[in-house]
Amino acid sequence: MATAGGRPRHPVTQAAGDLPGALALVEEAETLLASFDDAGTLTTLLHHTQRKLSVARRRRREPDSIYRKLAVTSRDDAIARAIELSLL
Repeated sequence: MATAGGRPRHPVTQAAGDLPGALALVEEAETLLASFDDAGTLTTLLHHTQRKLSVARRRRREPDSIYRKLAVTSRDDAIARAIELSLL
């Protein structure tokens, strides 16, 4: 099994918050599936997973953008700053 930083990589890495690790696994799976003449349903499942990770990546950028605009680094600070600015 492939490792990342000495730890085994598992398909649940995205659920554990490791989006880059999950994307790397998808790339690895894509390379493996490309070696088959007909990967069948696995190709469809891989494309579905890629779409889900793409959405997850966009969702993660949104809070970062808000934090940057409010000049804060955490959710609690963002809420406090938004109240301070009468946005909430």
